[in-house]
Amino acid sequence: GKLEVALCELRVASVLRPEDPEAFYQLGRALIKARDGARAQQALERAQELGNDDPQTEFLRVQSMLMQRAFERTISMAKAGAGASNDANWLILQAEAQLGAKQADNAWRSFSQVLDSDPTNAEARRGMARVAMSEGDSADAERLLNIAIDDDKNDVDTWVLKGELELAMERYEDAVQSFSNGVEADPKNSPARAGLIRALLTLERAEEAQRHIGVLAEHFPNALVTLHLQARILYQRGEFEDARRILNRILIADPQHVTSVLLLSQIEYKQASYEAAVQRLRPFLVRFPDKVPGRKLLAAALVALKQPSEALEILAPMETALANDAVVHQLLGVAYAQSGDAARAKRHLTRANELAPNVSHLELQLALSHLSAGEPSTAVDKLEATAGRAGQRGRSQSLLILALIDEGDLDRAFAEARRLEIAIHQARVVI
Repeated sequence: GKLEVALCELRVASVLRPEDPEAFYQLGRALIKARDGARAQQALERAQELGNDDPQTEFLRVQSMLMQRAFERTISMAKAGAGASNDANWLILQAEAQLGAKQADNAWRSFSQVLDSDPTNAEARRGMARVAMSEGDSADAERLLNIAIDDDKNDVDTWVLKGELELAMERYEDAVQSFSNGVEADPKNSPARAGLIRALLTLERAEEAQRHIGVLAEHFPNALVTLHLQARILYQRGEFEDARRILNRILIADPQHVTSVLLLSQIEYKQASYEAAVQRLRPFLVRFPDKVPGRKLLAAALVALKQPSEALEILAPMETALANDAVVHQLLGVAYAQSGDAARAKRHLTRANELAPNVSHLELQLALSHLSAGEPSTAVDKLEATAGRAGQRGRSQSLLILALIDEGDLDRAFAEARRLEIAIHQARVVI
């Protein structure tokens, strides 16, 4: 795209004019736009060494530190910048760093301070919405975003954040509409179009998503977001190897590209390469411990490898935080069953089944927990519920036979055994 061409030209200029502070300043600005914080900081510091003392250069340098997640240092330097000037941008930068450092109350106060002097500042209003989102208050976040939209219905960044909120709330059709509004306001805005593609993929509307990726690729052909979304479509189609090639290309450019690490780990899990997924996700979660999808995926891979102790350790922070998540309870239940704690296994699998009552594999796991706890009659009820369902029939019937034998109902056990024998014979004929 144009940004890549500009970056190339500016790099050449900094080499040809190594003593020109303006060349390094312009390169730093372009690297900020490209979200390359480390290289931006180097270029801007070189500009300052060569005599550039413009306050905007210092602002961009501190912004580059925020991009590198140097939150405490950014907070300190942004406070100094805000104290030396009346520029609200310094206060917003400070608030962004406070939010990144999980200082939600401080971030809220900083954003509020901006709004006190400028009630229509959309960036501060969005910041407060993000604080509300970080605190789990989706209703207040939506209220704040609606105020910002009433102030300016063409603010793309507000529509994008509203779409992200709606995705998190699983209101996927609303998210499609919000991202579409952003695209309508600015057809070249990559976050808006990328968000729209993600929402469409969540609704399994891959053909529509593919059309939008075509537009995104026209403007940003080599952007990591474009490549990642192409990999997601391939993943959704089951073309795992092609998706893997694109993801590896992304990770060469950015080894910490969060969504690509997660998607590649998911492919490894789908292909039963559990050890590879574990090796990829362990260091990832050290750096990004709050990434719930990565934590779930690592726990699932550890369960598949029959390593329940580490799986339980990974799941522990989510047991309370995600008390209504069926997948978390299922993973906890299976991990406890593997570790021999039948009572806890039953408790978590029962809760998983309550949260997702029509998911047959949860019922199957719950039946296993009842069997291991010495409650065959309860297991029989659960197994009968799943024995006739496609995809679970053989395993459910086998376990049902064992439960009926444990319960002493031999006639029904023999009848189920006969049905299973017929089913196996029919399956072989079909094959």
